[in-house]
Amino acid sequence: MSWKEREMDDAIDKVVNNVYLYVLHVNASPERRAPAKTDTKLLVCSGARGIGKTRYGLELYTAIGNILPTKILSKYGIVYEPSFIYLASDFGNGARLREDERTLSADKILALRLAYYFFIDGKYDKSYAKFLSSVKKYWDLFQLEDVIKSIRENKGLSGDKKLFIFLHIDEYQMVLNEAWNGKSVGKRPGDLKQDIVSFPGLGLTPGGISLLKEITYCLGEFATSKSQTFVQPFLSGTAQEAVLKLAKPTSYTFHLLPCPLLSDKACFDIFSDVFPHCKRTDPITRLVSSTGGLPRALQYLLEVFTGSLEMHGDLSSSVEADYFTSTAKNLDKSYSISTFATENKELVNQLIYRFLYAIPCLRNYAPLPTAPTLTLEVLQRDTHTILEQIPGDRRVLVKIPNFFLYLYFEAFGHLTEPMKRYCLKSWDSEEFQSFERFVADFKMFRMNLLVDVGISNTTVGDFYHGARGQPATLQRPVLLNRLSKVHLAEARFPNTPLTLDWDEYCTDIVVLNATGASFADSCVFRHSIRNDYGTIFGNKRKLYDKTAFPISLVIKEHEKNISALRRIAPGSKLESMKYCDCITVIITIQNITGDVPDNCLVVDRNNFADFFGDAFALRASLYMDKKHRLDDDANLLYNKKHHFDDILSSDSNEEN
Repeated sequence: MSWKEREMDDAIDKVVNNVYLYVLHVNASPERRAPAKTDTKLLVCSGARGIGKTRYGLELYTAIGNILPTKILSKYGIVYEPSFIYLASDFGNGARLREDERTLSADKILALRLAYYFFIDGKYDKSYAKFLSSVKKYWDLFQLEDVIKSIRENKGLSGDKKLFIFLHIDEYQMVLNEAWNGKSVGKRPGDLKQDIVSFPGLGLTPGGISLLKEITYCLGEFATSKSQTFVQPFLSGTAQEAVLKLAKPTSYTFHLLPCPLLSDKACFDIFSDVFPHCKRTDPITRLVSSTGGLPRALQYLLEVFTGSLEMHGDLSSSVEADYFTSTAKNLDKSYSISTFATENKELVNQLIYRFLYAIPCLRNYAPLPTAPTLTLEVLQRDTHTILEQIPGDRRVLVKIPNFFLYLYFEAFGHLTEPMKRYCLKSWDSEEFQSFERFVADFKMFRMNLLVDVGISNTTVGDFYHGARGQPATLQRPVLLNRLSKVHLAEARFPNTPLTLDWDEYCTDIVVLNATGASFADSCVFRHSIRNDYGTIFGNKRKLYDKTAFPISLVIKEHEKNISALRRIAPGSKLESMKYCDCITVIITIQNITGDVPDNCLVVDRNNFADFFGDAFALRASLYMDKKHRLDDDANLLYNKKHHFDDILSSDSNEEN
């Protein structure tokens, strides 16, 4: 089953052009020059671990085998009908470069691996290390050209019969770290090691850089020679910037292939393919979206479902937590996320900050000033960090699936316990004010995160990142400090004072108001750089029917908040609040039409996902109004950003 949404047309076109140039050269007169190296494209697929690079390579090979002869004939009028072979050479755990290989030429290193993967792997119970040991006395006989001849003989290809080898070199970043000291085979003028450039901050070795260069030259020659065997290299790994820097103006061209995260729609399509009779309930929606589109996470989730659906039938919220934690634990075993978070809390906070605030960064950006060598590129290469390329831009976005976020929160302990709960549980089991409590906890978490990454003052626009408002409102400066807790008002605030001293604790808490209060559902106070009385932000959830939400309701809500503050009696413990500026924040899943008035912020259908971020937008929309479910048009706010349209097709009478 395909992972879906893997764009292959561009890659296939590059292979078609490579083959066309190769066939022209093979059929040309001897004096005709070989194709220019720069015209030959070596395919490179880079991305985070578990994003599906290896599978992409296999699916691309299958697509090429099905379409290449037809494409060549229709586009160039050339008959090219080769035998096709897929070979994968792993430089990772399966076949790491051994100590005694480090003085061998790149040609011989490739020859040994191709011989193993074609003739031994999967046919005999012998690891690559054992294979090397058993043939060590014959190493001198191994040459890449001779191994390919043996493969042709094995396939019964003689004379001018054509062979197309799709050679997949997996985990190429492992090559870049090797202490290789081998020699060029002498087919090319000059010493490649003289061309090595500096790779500051990438933690690579000169020998490893030189080895990967040699490997690409060895393979590229089969695309520009008169051999009856054409080799299309496909490199997959996690070090995109490093491999692109290897290319010189006169060398083979590395063509980067996109391997993005899957959309939620694709994840649900795959889930439906595996479990066609399983209803899409809210718990399933939350679980599948928690993968963040990472194929490895989706794979582990499907494995958890496979052994359990027969027992539980359609998934209910009662077992949702078990499915979530089981998948998270399996991911933790694979990626060591908890250990990484425990040992690198400051760095992880920087990554979470950039994820929640969707901050574009260059790949060579180091999130932690005290660790300048730990760039985003290095973090993707060596850890579980996921980077998503911004289309048409050199910059990337940090992406964190909910399963990863949950493991971060778990590693951080009690300070993030509320947010861990929102990753894990169904909010149906929470108190009546589940959404209001979430907004309060979310506000506290986001403010503390800003403080943790070293931000002591910001603007209202950044404090309420993603909200809409007038420029004058968004640009107002506010001071930040850590918040200690969400304080539950026992009565309607501010008509009734809190059980703690407002003047002493106002900067340390988020107040969650009692049900039925005329003031906001929750509020947070911030000192202002230009106003000693400070600003109180009142957050209010508003439900409405499916028609447009008129701006007059925003104005009315703001006037209610102002009136509630002005009614505070002289001498009250809350008297200082009377003199605060008030900014009203309206949160709804409907459209709000009209210009947002001064001192108001709006989070509606159009920017709901921007405000709550990829991590919490879907869950927040599901629980904002328990009467609205995926079959309700109100929840289309999420698919506007995440291509969710085709998911939202449930029967309106279906129970969730």
